[in-house]
Amino acid sequence: MYRELLPIWGPISINSFGLCISIGFMFFMQLILRSSARKALISDQQLNTLLLGGIAATLLGSRTLYLVQNWHSLHSWTDIFAISDGGLSIMGGILSCIIWVWFFSIAHHIPTLPLFDTLVLDVPMLQAFGRLGCFCAGCCHGTTCNSWHAVTYTDPKSFAPLHIPLHPTQLYSALSLLVICLILYLIARRKPAPGTLLGVYLLLSGAERFVIDFWRADREFMPHHYLKLFSLHQWLALLFIMVAFMLLMLIPRLRPSRITTHEPI
Repeated sequence: MYRELLPIWGPISINSFGLCISIGFMFFMQLILRSSARKALISDQQLNTLLLGGIAATLLGSRTLYLVQNWHSLHSWTDIFAISDGGLSIMGGILSCIIWVWFFSIAHHIPTLPLFDTLVLDVPMLQAFGRLGCFCAGCCHGTTCNSWHAVTYTDPKSFAPLHIPLHPTQLYSALSLLVICLILYLIARRKPAPGTLLGVYLLLSGAERFVIDFWRADREFMPHHYLKLFSLHQWLALLFIMVAFMLLMLIPRLRPSRITTHEPI
């Protein structure tokens, strides 16, 4: 696994994390553009605006949460913008993107829950590509591991400690996210009530992060004694799970006039 794939000039290079994110986003764009459910909700022009704002919101939220947790590791102010080498918190990105999509749907008078359902259908796939990038760069690595599936980093530029067998937590996440994506597609085929896919996504992605975080070596904890039971990201994952349960319980009580049904996926 190599963090830097092709040096270009000075600090500019093609790196594995950026490449994986780019490939994942291209797949995501193709799936969204071809989605009949999306076409029934928003135009291509609105989609472009939504995605551009979503990219900005995701980068801002994910980078902000990462910097809050890792401010002590910054060497200069330019490190704040060094996102191409990793340093993004998926949980922060999800939170900021949810807020952006919610505001966008209100501003453009688009049914909120169906819009969320259409977008989250392929989000786990995009996240999985991001985790593959983390695996190559060595960030988000796991604790020491003596099992047959342990991974050992030797690239001097890797974010992971070198020559130590580690849990490949990035691959755990990538595989889990692909399974979540498959589950969402299977549920979508049954034409569920609007908001169901969003609820299931929040539930499963929260559970995925909560469980896998036990093997992560970069866990950050809150200062309070009782809050140290779980890491910061695990508390956020529990928040996702709680919101998901509330949403899934509320959906059957929503009036049909306030929501619209899904078009075939």
